Amino acid sequence: MTKNELIWILIRFSGIFFIFQALMILPSLAGLIGWLVHLGPDLQATLGTEISTKSTYAQLTGAGFKFIFYFLIGLYLLKKGKWVHNLIRIPT
Repeated sequence: MTKNELIWILIRFSGIFFIFQALMILPSLAGLIGWLVHLGPDLQATLGTEISTKSTYAQLTGAGFKFIFYFLIGLYLLKKGKWVHNLIRIPT
């Protein structure tokens, strides 16, 4: 096995790791969406409900961005990863 083959294997495993991290965020996203559905659009919302809703939206936004970021990085590393390979590769 050459160095280039080993580097590609490491890049692919990194892609699998990032896809796994993205999949681990899915239950959190589902729970946050379920909580927002539970709260519902109440016209006579109290201050506590408004604070809870805003907090849930903030958590949902952060988790959504993390999911998209990890998933896209993972897909890039699994499909192409050429830039990363050129960055790691030591010219001989």
